[in-house]
Amino acid sequence: MRTPKPLSSFKGHVIESIAWDKQNSESNTTREILVGTTTGIVFEVIIEAVDRLFSSTKERGFAKVRSLTHSLTHSLTRSLIR
Repeated sequence: MRTPKPLSSFKGHVIESIAWDKQNSESNTTREILVGTTTGIVFEVIIEAVDRLFSSTKERGFAKVRSLTHSLTHSLTRSLIR
């Protein structure tokens, strides 16, 4: 059984959801995946295997894509102003 390993880019975040491209046929990379946290932040990241079994990985392209808490707050504020 394989043990999950923490990803340094996500330190301090609790991952709640993940979305990926089912058509990705590459075995050594996740390609772009979206990762949602419990605080409503969505990140895009690519995880590549340094070795064949993903026992050592490299994260690349880590970027905050969206903050749902900010979006929801902004939407609620706009609707209350009208």
